[in-house]
Amino acid sequence: MLLGMSLVAVACGGGGPEQTQLERDLETDLVSRLAPVSVSTTKCIDDPSMARGSIFTCEALVADSFYEVQVEIIDEQGRFEYERRHAVINVIDAETNLGSDASLDLGRQVQADCGDQDYLVVSVLNVFQCQLTLDTADGVGATRNIEVKVLNADQDVDWSLMPG
Repeated sequence: MLLGMSLVAVACGGGGPEQTQLERDLETDLVSRLAPVSVSTTKCIDDPSMARGSIFTCEALVADSFYEVQVEIIDEQGRFEYERRHAVINVIDAETNLGSDASLDLGRQVQADCGDQDYLVVSVLNVFQCQLTLDTADGVGATRNIEVKVLNADQDVDWSLMPG
């Protein structure tokens, strides 16, 4: 099932250097949905079929990373819906949530570190790694790596401690 706002695509022309109306409409919706993250350079396949039921992929740069959506034309007027194939993870929020969840699960204070970027763009059902620093009785923090699996484009994740 495709998700996303239906938009009207007036034209979808010859795949030249200019964006088509569909690409502009898609980019506008992504900008609105993913704000404050930067979205640019939205491009669909050259000359996609605008017939009802046509399905194709489009790409954009989101937070300077590859980002893909699957587009489906839903009617003869060229309106479309799309499914996001990537999640945009706010690193500070992820660190806060992972640290809180891990603290509850492990029964001690934990801090998560997922890197220096502001945002991570991760394919749905793929993983990224973070590091946990666990408070210990002697005050020296032990570190453990965790694997974070992105469950959907809405940033829902699951995590597990890596062996070691």
